[in-house]
Amino acid sequence: MNLAIYNCKNIDSGVVAIVPNRLNIKYAINGTGKSTIAQVIDYVSNGRDMSIFTPYKYKHENPLSEDHLPTASVSQPVGNVAIFNEAYVQQYVFQSTDLIENSFEVFVRTPDYDDELEKIQALIRNIHEAFRNQPDLETLINELTTFINGFGKAKNGYSKTGAIGKGVARGNKIQNVPSTLAEYTPFIQCAKNAKWFTWQSGGEDFLDFAEKCPYCATPMSHESKALAKE
Repeated sequence: MNLAIYNCKNIDSGVVAIVPNRLNIKYAINGTGKSTIAQVIDYVSNGRDMSIFTPYKYKHENPLSEDHLPTASVSQPVGNVAIFNEAYVQQYVFQSTDLIENSFEVFVRTPDYDDELEKIQALIRNIHEAFRNQPDLETLINELTTFINGFGKAKNGYSKTGAIGKGVARGNKIQNVPSTLAEYTPFIQCAKNAKWFTWQSGGEDFLDFAEKCPYCATPMSHESKALAKE
């Protein structure tokens, strides 16, 4: 196969012979046009615009003379061209996050990979099914999670800012209701005390609107308001 090339970068004209089914080596000093020849073969085989190869010495012409147009032809069709050059290295080999593009496919994905992955996924599905069919197990995990979170973020023991740390520091005021709050004991110790605490805390915003209870509208003294806020 012969490549005829005219007016391509620093090449005025020439014919390059390529022997099929052989390793063809074209050896020359830098700047001779080896990369240009490879690029021209790629462009010609794909029918691409050749204006990129316009020689620098003709760049001033506008329009470009027909005798100076970059052209090339090959004596037989070329099916596929792969160019290993600096652009290829930058695009495919030295990636910012990977040494080689698709390194997972190259190094990890063996013929047995998909089979082993399916086995792992089957095991995970079985675990999901076990949890789905065991509500007591889910309850236990949730309670353990709550218990662990109570320790707060601490390397050793418990954090003073965690729920356990605050409880130890302030004492158990659920079981040992302060004497000043004795009349609230039934609400503090009831099964739905958390909801009651939320309701009571929210109502505090309305205590100063009037000298009345924000819930039942009965008269409230200054002392009663102070107690409710405590």
